[in-house]
Amino acid sequence: MNGNADNEALTAFMKETADDTEAVKRKKAEEFIKNHRHMLAGIYLLDRFLVDADSIDIEKVKGLMETMPGKLQDTRYVEWLKEKIAQAEKVQVDRYVPYFDLPNTKGKRINRLSEAFREKYLLVNFWASWADSLSNEYRNRELRQLYQKYKKNKYIGMLGVSLDVAPETWKAAVKKDSLEWEQVCDEGGLNSEATAPYVVDGLPANVLISPEGRVVAKNIWGDALQQKLEESAAELEKRKKK
Repeated sequence: MNGNADNEALTAFMKETADDTEAVKRKKAEEFIKNHRHMLAGIYLLDRFLVDADSIDIEKVKGLMETMPGKLQDTRYVEWLKEKIAQAEKVQVDRYVPYFDLPNTKGKRINRLSEAFREKYLLVNFWASWADSLSNEYRNRELRQLYQKYKKNKYIGMLGVSLDVAPETWKAAVKKDSLEWEQVCDEGGLNSEATAPYVVDGLPANVLISPEGRVVAKNIWGDALQQKLEESAAELEKRKKK
């Protein structure tokens, strides 16, 4: 961050919000941006707390950016941020998901239209063996429980998409962590062309896709994910009985 004023403002904001929840930080970041629209520090806070939020409000982000003066609009940081937002917009809730087709551990090509997932809600989990081990362990435990619950369900499917770059490392992690549901990998890491449209900035991450290929939810876990899966299964069961 260049400029003493920007550095000082950003440092003060971080100290002031150090003990706040993420939700409160987002609200305060939004107020900061509105009140300091000429400062580069506002761009950083926009990226950190609103663009990288679990659920991004595209229209709000665009509105905040539009209030910024031309001098900021022309910076490289803002150009990069606009591109990032454009990618995020492609996988917003209710948007159709980008297509990908990747090999599983046996080399078979898998996509959301594969027979095992056809006419189901599909929970896609993005992960990598090199990601934070505690996060992987915690989320994998949750996913294993979900798989045991839904592995014979006619309305819910699960797919793991690894961002590993070495196939043997990926396969070893699948075995070690007992990831029994379908797993695929394209060895592209965070630069994977297949997963780039999903705007996966942190791992693990997930997206729930409807049978029609629309995004239903992104990056929800715990009780929220459990509830969404139950609602989705019930909705699809009701729809099929008509």
